[in-house]
Amino acid sequence: MKFSNTERAAQRARMVTVFAGSIVGLGACDALTLDREPEVAHLEITSSEVSEVTLITSQWFVEVEDPECPQCAALIQLVAADTIDATLPFSQSYPFTSRLQFFAETYPTELRPATLSMKVHLDDEEWYSDSRLLVLENADGERETLRFVYKYNDVSVGGG
Repeated sequence: MKFSNTERAAQRARMVTVFAGSIVGLGACDALTLDREPEVAHLEITSSEVSEVTLITSQWFVEVEDPECPQCAALIQLVAADTIDATLPFSQSYPFTSRLQFFAETYPTELRPATLSMKVHLDDEEWYSDSRLLVLENADGERETLRFVYKYNDVSVGGG
């Protein structure tokens, strides 16, 4: 099949447009993550109903497949962690290590339902903000928590 100069020029223009669109699309995906390594995670926990929470933090964890549910979200296995009873309001910064990971999970120390609020900032950007009533047991029979999990260029959040 023979193309005229006009048809070739139009075909090249379409290819350049598709290529340029792909580059712009890739740039937009990068905007969803930090464009540099974070330096610090800042954690804040508050509540008007309780004065103390159990807080678990880690900057060294791995994600593993759930053997009972391979299609489910990965399980977090903490390699090293700190567990404390923190007085509210709680505010602390955690400088990142070479692992560029941060895990925080909290729940009321008292065995009663209570509303907790947790915020996490990475450097100056708010990455997590949740406030809700945590009951002692959810429908699966597990204690409800507020949980934040971050790995540089890969973030997931959820509540236990």
